[in-house]
Amino acid sequence: MNKKKFIVAALLAVFARGYAEDMTLNDVLDRLEKSNREIMVQDMEIESLDLQKKKQFKNMLPSASIDWSNDFVDVTDEDQNDFGSGDSTSEVGVSIPLFRGGTLYNQYKKSTLDKENSKYERNLVSYEVQETAIATYFEVLNKRKQAEISRMVQNSLSKQEERLRSLYKSNKMIPKSELLKVQADLILTKSELTREIKEQRSAEETLLVLLDMPFNSDVTFTEDLSEELKIDMFDIDVDLERALKYGSKIKQEDIILENSGIDVKIAKGELYPTLDASASFRLDSVDDDESEYQVSLSASWEIFSWGSTLDDIKQKKINYNQAMTNYKNAVDTIALEVRNQYREMEILSEEVYSQKINLQLEEENMRIDKLRYENGIISTYDYLDSVSGLSTAQERYYSLQRDLLLAIRIYENLLR
Repeated sequence: MNKKKFIVAALLAVFARGYAEDMTLNDVLDRLEKSNREIMVQDMEIESLDLQKKKQFKNMLPSASIDWSNDFVDVTDEDQNDFGSGDSTSEVGVSIPLFRGGTLYNQYKKSTLDKENSKYERNLVSYEVQETAIATYFEVLNKRKQAEISRMVQNSLSKQEERLRSLYKSNKMIPKSELLKVQADLILTKSELTREIKEQRSAEETLLVLLDMPFNSDVTFTEDLSEELKIDMFDIDVDLERALKYGSKIKQEDIILENSGIDVKIAKGELYPTLDASASFRLDSVDDDESEYQVSLSASWEIFSWGSTLDDIKQKKINYNQAMTNYKNAVDTIALEVRNQYREMEILSEEVYSQKINLQLEEENMRIDKLRYENGIISTYDYLDSVSGLSTAQERYYSLQRDLLLAIRIYENLLR
């Protein structure tokens, strides 16, 4: 029985390990495009608007119908309200909208633009989700590193506590207050470690939600930042021109402006008459003078509506002027965003480089002070001060790396 349990446990361990997964930042971003629910909703919206576009196109095509009617007549000579079946007719018909003042075509154009706009909206949602994922990914790395530092401190304090306790019990000249101080620092360090572990897990679960993965997923978000983040590849003048021609934000403004122009055309279309053609064929023969085949042409023209159509045209023209003003403002806003974001990248790039040097110095200082502390050369206060310096430097380095990577991603997204 014990052997069977061992085999089952071994199989479960192998099975669990088979599903363990390491994910770098690039892995996270790749999976987002396939699994994030917000992006999936936008994909569904694109599909929905594609169907709407097809419906608008089909509205311009001929439509066919089958009609059947039956007359009920009084079949008695007396006034008894006794009705029976009379003549019945059935026919097949086709109708064609020949002219609707351009309304049908313009509505089709609007549906086409709405679909295009949904694609750009999908891009913007994807960019926003990516930026959230990047920030959360660095939060995981930062909390993990802080926990590593706390474990190192906890280990050193535990060794120091044992050393002081041994000296104190041996009646060496060690004040009890120094032992108590180390014990108090050890308790605080354990508390800080617990917080850092919990906060790391919270950040990991936030990433799992973004990736549409279960909370119990065996995933380790690994650090893969070996490549130095550089901004030399960017050219502000070339990038600015690209953002104002091909960026999703400016494309959306283009669509809004074009849609407003189409709304004016649709409103003007109400001034024109409508023209329809139809043809029908009677499926049953009836003894009357009507032909089995019929072709008809119908026209309708609303010539008076108290000026409401003209008011609608004026309103749409005002809306178009608003869209034009908003478009010009959007051009300036996007240009300003690109310029400011480029400057932000320059600042952060310099800060990351400086902080990297600072972190290397703090790590070297920590290695020296750790040895000095374990050999009783420096006090607990001085040791914890070195730990604090390293922790702050490490946290700021991750923070600056995150900010620079985010700044680069935001800048790239402004161009796409």
